[in-house]
This record gives sequence, C-alpha cells and structure tokens, in this order.
Amino acid sequence: MTGRAVVVVALVGLVSSLPVTAQGVPSAQTTEQGVRTEPAKQSEACEAYRQALSALVGGNLATARKCLERATSLLPRWSEARNLLAFVLLQVGDPKAARTHYEEVLRYDPANFLARSSLAGFAADATLTGPASTVQAATQELRKPTDQFPRTSREEQLAQYEQLLVQLINRERTAQGLKALSVDTDLTQQAREQAVDMRDLGYFDHVSPSPGRKTVLDRFLQHHPQQPPLIAENISRRWGTASSLSVPNIENSHQGLMQSAGHRHNILHPGVTHVGVGLVANSRGDYWICEVFACLNP
Repeated sequence: MTGRAVVVVALVGLVSSLPVTAQGVPSAQTTEQGVRTEPAKQSEACEAYRQALSALVGGNLATARKCLERATSLLPRWSEARNLLAFVLLQVGDPKAARTHYEEVLRYDPANFLARSSLAGFAADATLTGPASTVQAATQELRKPTDQFPRTSREEQLAQYEQLLVQLINRERTAQGLKALSVDTDLTQQAREQAVDMRDLGYFDHVSPSPGRKTVLDRFLQHHPQQPPLIAENISRRWGTASSLSVPNIENSHQGLMQSAGHRHNILHPGVTHVGVGLVANSRGDYWICEVFACLNP
C-alpha cells in the first residue's frame, strides 16, 4: 500500500449565491440517465458522505463503509463517493471489491484520474488476477513516480510542495489563457491555519468549529482589513503512509481537484488574482491541503 492513498475533496462556492456541491453530484436542476434526481435523495447521499468522512477521521472504517455504500446506492454515478468506498475496502482487506468499484467508476467516467491511478497501483503490485485490460490501459497513461523533494526540514519540504501546487494551479490557468495568480502571504497563512485546524481538531469541512474562524470569509478577515469582492476555498485530504508526501501524490491531489467541476471552477476563475496554499501532515503520512483564492486587486 506504499504511496497509495485516496484524495477527498470538498469545495466552497464563491462568496455569493453559488451553491456548494460535492464532486459528481448532480444538482436538482440536472438529470442522471434522463431521470430527474430528487433533491431529497441528493441531500441524503451528501449527508451519508459527510458522515463517512467523520467516521474516517475517527478511524471507524466499518461506519465509513456503511455510509459510503448508502451514498453510492442513492447516487450510483457519484465518482468521489465510489472512489472513497474503494479506498475503505482496501483498508479493511477487500481489494477485489475495491477494484470492482474503481472499474465501475471508469465504466461511466473513463477519464477519472483517481480510479485510473488506483487501478495502475493494482497492476504494479500484482496482487490481483483476472482480466487486466482496464488496469493496463490505466498504467500506460501514468508516468513512473518521481522522487520526493530533497530531504530538508519538514517545514521546508511542506513549503516546497505548497509551491508545487501553486505552479500546477498557474499551469492550468495559463493553458486556458488566464493570468497566473500571485502568491499572497496572508492567504498562505490563512490556508495553513485552516489545514492545521482540520488536522488537529479532527474534521474535514469548510466550516470550522474554532471561534471566530467559522467560514472562509471569517478566516480572511482575520488577516485582511476588509471583505474581498471574491473569495473561494478548496480543501483536500489524503490518507496514506509515511511515504505519501511525494511529488506524484501531490500531483494526484491536484488532478483530483481539477476533475471536480466546483474545484476546477475555483482554480480557473478569471476574477481571482491571488492564491495561498497550505499543506500540513501528520506522523502517519496523512496530509491536508487548503487552497484559498481571492480577488485582491478590484
């Protein structure tokens, strides 16, 4: 399992009337296979997913599995929930069931990066037998992992990965003809503080239980004198091993965000001018990413 982990992403809409949605979950205005998705069903699936995240933070794999099975039964094509269910199945020792879920994701979402990279991991480990066409196809499109950044202090290494994420964000923007974002030290501090808050208080959400830090705007105003015209936040959580902090895994986390419409919208929003990225880890190799985007040049 070295280096294999799951990316969990959540997003907050821009500070306006934009909705907060989870990756792959259709809104009440869209359809799934031509059938209107009932808002109650979507809401129940999202709540089951949130309960699964809380259970994972607490180390309760059985509850997480039950909640994710409920979420995927309600919304069978919700890639994020099914990928996370596959990860949980790996943790409880059921790799064949995990592989089935990853392959199911690729059946309706062939470009899903997380499912493809996970299946490639199965091929590399040679732990499963049977038809390997899907695995081989995924493996062919993945480059060999690169080395970690040179071992310096932990703080310096995390800062290097933060810089890598900024580079990846600006690469996406310039490829779309958008201006690269400038790094703002206050946004960076805000992002780091939120990542630390999630790690140390054991939650994964944009809403913080810490007094005075409830929303991304609350946290922004702790570092800036006035409200910005535009602000957004992406968060990502990876469960892993001691070797999870590596260039390939950071790149995978970024790709996971780019495959979510809401997170991609934040990264490529033409109205933001600055970014701050925070990355923290624990001794097990789990890590938390927070990206804060804002318009500081109205």
